[in-house]
Amino acid sequence: MSKKDSSAFTLIELLVVIIIISLIYGVVFNNFVNDKTRSESLNIFNMKKYLNDKLKDEKGISSLVCSNKLEKCYLLNRGKTIDTIDFRSTFETYYLRGAEEVFRREYPYMKIDEEDFRPSFILQRYENKRFSPLILKDEKDRWYYLTSFFKNVEVFNNSLELVEFIQQKDYLPMNIGHADE
Repeated sequence: MSKKDSSAFTLIELLVVIIIISLIYGVVFNNFVNDKTRSESLNIFNMKKYLNDKLKDEKGISSLVCSNKLEKCYLLNRGKTIDTIDFRSTFETYYLRGAEEVFRREYPYMKIDEEDFRPSFILQRYENKRFSPLILKDEKDRWYYLTSFFKNVEVFNNSLELVEFIQQKDYLPMNIGHADE
């Protein structure tokens, strides 16, 4: 009797290898897609980078107009919509009048791309790449301060901490928090 030379893989071995490779590919690809999706989600902390990336070749004043009700933001340049972004965070806009008083800002209704809504906040970027200062409060009563240089978003537990920070940093141009007051 002659022994058969078994140098080839069996069908079972090949199937096991294919299944293992498929599982590894699925896990790696799924993590890559999730990371990319997470990094593209607009939030208060990546807004400046997003705006600067999107507007690098645009001239003039640009605005990010966000609506809590619609759960989206519109990126506008010279009144023209450049982009529409999902934005699921809920914010109210405030401004500081004088040295210590924080007031809620109510924007007038707007119509953008056939949508009528009242913005929850508007962040403007000027030609010199500075931003309008902005004070926001979220649904968990955390306060956020975005300066015109917008290096970091400052986060506070209450409005008193916010006002104290602004006073200490000497960020007291009149009516901080919105430019047209």
